Amino acid sequence: MSKNHTRRGNMLIAMTIVVVVMGLTASMIDQTTGEANASRAREENERLRIAAESAANIVTAALRKDPSVLKDSAGTIADAKPATLSATPLYGFSLGSGTPSSAANPLTIFGVPVTVTYGLTYQKKLSSATASTVDKSGAITTDKDTTTLKTDETFIVRTTARLGKKAYNVDVWMQELPIDTTVETTTFTTLSYTASRGLGADDGYQYKGAAKTDSWDSAKADYDAKHPGSMGDIASNGIVDVAKAGNVNGTATSNAKMDMAFDYVEPGSVTSDLGDLNKAQALKGGGIYKASSLGSDTVLSLDGSDSDVVTIYLDGPFSMQNTIKYTGSGTPKLLIYQNDYDSTKGGTTFNGNNATGILKDPSKFVMASAYSGNITFNGNASWGGVLYAPNANIKLNGTFDYFGSLIVKSMDRGEVNGSFAFHFDENLKRQPAVDLTIQGPTVTTPTTRTYATGSGKYRLAMRAFPGN
Repeated sequence: MSKNHTRRGNMLIAMTIVVVVMGLTASMIDQTTGEANASRAREENERLRIAAESAANIVTAALRKDPSVLKDSAGTIADAKPATLSATPLYGFSLGSGTPSSAANPLTIFGVPVTVTYGLTYQKKLSSATASTVDKSGAITTDKDTTTLKTDETFIVRTTARLGKKAYNVDVWMQELPIDTTVETTTFTTLSYTASRGLGADDGYQYKGAAKTDSWDSAKADYDAKHPGSMGDIASNGIVDVAKAGNVNGTATSNAKMDMAFDYVEPGSVTSDLGDLNKAQALKGGGIYKASSLGSDTVLSLDGSDSDVVTIYLDGPFSMQNTIKYTGSGTPKLLIYQNDYDSTKGGTTFNGNNATGILKDPSKFVMASAYSGNITFNGNASWGGVLYAPNANIKLNGTFDYFGSLIVKSMDRGEVNGSFAFHFDENLKRQPAVDLTIQGPTVTTPTTRTYATGSGKYRLAMRAFPGN
């Protein structure tokens, strides 16, 4: 083969390679350009979506902050309101002003201005099966008979970000949040408590030492220590252990299943509020009083007939020492309801070396206490009355005669040990000593369901989609 033929062959091969390379290069350029355009389009779409969603967030936040925009001057939904707000430029626009500012739409994508608008449409649900309808432009067709309007409504915010022929829409459905109104009712039961024994406790205790019990009937005669009755009963809802059987002139009952409940309830109205009382105070029969505390210098002077009742609602401590006196011809009953309280305010104590209460008729002094601390008896004294304190611990110090009935949560150190004498008045069984209030369960009852129109309380649902 000649050298010329060889040279021509090499040139042909070289030209073929150049053509192939140029073809591949053109193909790669076209592919790269297409990918760049597609990437730009995706980025434009994403930016449009973000712009539309951001606009939707701005509008819904503004509406929730100022829900009055959703109503007319009369405070009702105006059918024309959505139409006047539809297709409004967003940025720089103040809701309700009706006019965009000069700074509207300060947004560009790749240097090209983007138009962002929003429209507010409204759909109301009627009591009939017919519901309002809303078209895409925001125009409303609806039943104008507002008397059939139910109170559940939906506002639809549509924001549109537009770049040339491209657009992206976001719809936010603002549906009223229903509010259920409920009423809590606490039930109270009033029980008449009748004293049936001289001494009782919820917890178990020992009855020992020189402590004794007996009874008498105040309706028939005064107490006679030489001829006592045999109804000086004691009991416990736990175990009562009597060290000397002869010291209890009555029955000692364990596991007695006594009702031990009392809830202090504030009075509806009172004759007078005594505050923190620590002085002589005249009280009228039939009066209902309230006190924050009764100090040791308190003297209650009761004036009324035998059938009258003087009632005190006590919110704090009670220090009793020769406290009760009668200024009239009769002996009205003194009834004290004591609330539970913070023991740092002071103790509840019964002190003195004299007679307190009415020894001849313990039914004339009755105290029902919800206090959960210590109630202390001090001194060598006589005490006549009925004390019902199902939450309290009793501390007995000194030597005294207790005429009436004592019912408590527990005995201090779990024992009655000392020179104490409990004389139960059998006449207490014939008449209720006090009405006790027992709190029952609290019941929640649904009443009405309302909707939060114009309050900014809505359920939100969002959807995003390409527009045209």
